[in-house]
Formats: sequence, C-alpha cells, structure tokens
Amino acid sequence: MRQQISKYVADVIKAMIVATTVIVIGWLVFCAAIIVLTGSAAGIQESGEIAVLLIEGMLSRLSELFS
Repeated sequence: MRQQISKYVADVIKAMIVATTVIVIGWLVFCAAIIVLTGSAAGIQESGEIAVLLIEGMLSRLSELFS
C-alpha cells in the first residue's frame, strides 16, 4: 500500500514538472512572437535575433534550475 502511494506521488510530481515546463516554454514562445511582431511592425530587423536570444537565455536558466 505504501509503495503504491509513493509511486502515485512520484508520478504526480513528474506530471507537475512536465506541465510546468510545457507552460514555461509556451510562454517563452508567446513572448518571442510578441517581440518579433512588435519589432517587425516598428521596422526593427533584429527583433528575431532578440527573440532567439531571449529563448536561449531562459532555456539555459531552466536547465540550471533543474540540474
């Protein structure tokens, strides 16, 4: 019984980590899209590079957080 409960708790924690990671990555993509669209509307050619740098920076922070 105790093993079933601990397995269930471990599965719930794994699911929460996956869900949080998916939400954070989705939020980063949304922010990057806003940066690109705003930059292209303003005539800034480097807005795509700025968005890529933002995503790379945040993903490296996430990898540091989980390691």
